[in-house]
Amino acid sequence: MKWAERQGYEAVLRRAAKTLGLPLTDDLEEVIVRHCVARLGEWVAVYGPPTTFVDLLTLATACLNLEIVEVHSDADLQELLRRIPPEKEPVMARLRSELDDNTDGVTIRRQRHEAWEKPFLAVINCRGRHALRRFFSKWHEVAHLLIEGQRLNVAFRQTRVPELRREPEETLADRVAAALAFYPDIFEPVFLEELGRCGRLTFDVIDETRERVAPEASHHATILACLRHCPDPVYFIRCKMGYKRDEERTLASPQLALFPDHVPVPEPKLRVAEVTGSPAALESGIRVHPNMQVPEASLVARAFQDPWMLAGSGREALEQWQTSSGGPIGSGEVEVEAMRLEDEVWALLRLTSASGPGRRP
Repeated sequence: MKWAERQGYEAVLRRAAKTLGLPLTDDLEEVIVRHCVARLGEWVAVYGPPTTFVDLLTLATACLNLEIVEVHSDADLQELLRRIPPEKEPVMARLRSELDDNTDGVTIRRQRHEAWEKPFLAVINCRGRHALRRFFSKWHEVAHLLIEGQRLNVAFRQTRVPELRREPEETLADRVAAALAFYPDIFEPVFLEELGRCGRLTFDVIDETRERVAPEASHHATILACLRHCPDPVYFIRCKMGYKRDEERTLASPQLALFPDHVPVPEPKLRVAEVTGSPAALESGIRVHPNMQVPEASLVARAFQDPWMLAGSGREALEQWQTSSGGPIGSGEVEVEAMRLEDEVWALLRLTSASGPGRRP
């Protein structure tokens, strides 16, 4: 985060802590996340442990007096507006225009609900690309209610798609939702069982875990959850064609448009668009840097270049992964599993006998 963004986020953390009655400490985000997970744990202790996240979500929404409605088509939206018409609940008049392609969900605080109806309504956009995020979107709305202590500050709140979520309140809700959506007491035992069967983290282990406890979750969200609980040093990277920062500035420069024959046009390279590490990987001293170029000899690059090689695994030298300054990110051997997904490559890098720069493996 930039300095100004960090200051805004810390202000949101302090406000949330005050609302929840939590002490102001240096690690406020972690304190808030733990508090919300503990609240969920209290409900589980009272009503019994669910076996899937579908059952857990049902428990959470019941305790929060929240109704969740999925909208997969315009017909679903029309049916919801027939059931709760704007004449009865005026804020519903905004729903048709606001639940657009830039919005994953909307939470409404109802003003004129019947005694048997829930006071909170979350409408989840499941049309098109939004369907892939519906599992996380539901937990995002639950997180907001937990953070705000069920005192929703506005009658109508949108949750924008991830690339448009710039408000610090949304960042905090995402952090809490990530912990709730893969509640450790349900997720970790199943994940560790699948990991034990294979002996290492693979995409198959991730898929089996997802099918058993969170079939509604996206593959991406499940990967990140597995990494949080993985005891081994593993990085997940998502790679696609891109430019270095100075190349991006060149492409945006007016000189390129004015003098196209005199300004060299940079060529895109396969680069790391996203990187997430397990706790052990982050403590290893080895860092896979965002936007670093993927080595041409790496299995990751070959999975991208070869249209017939949709997936592959193997071992390679970590020394070939070089930073922009020219030095390797580490030494030794790394296990790689890579698969191509349309214009991207997803890969798992397991640091088997690797060590950080300047250290012997």
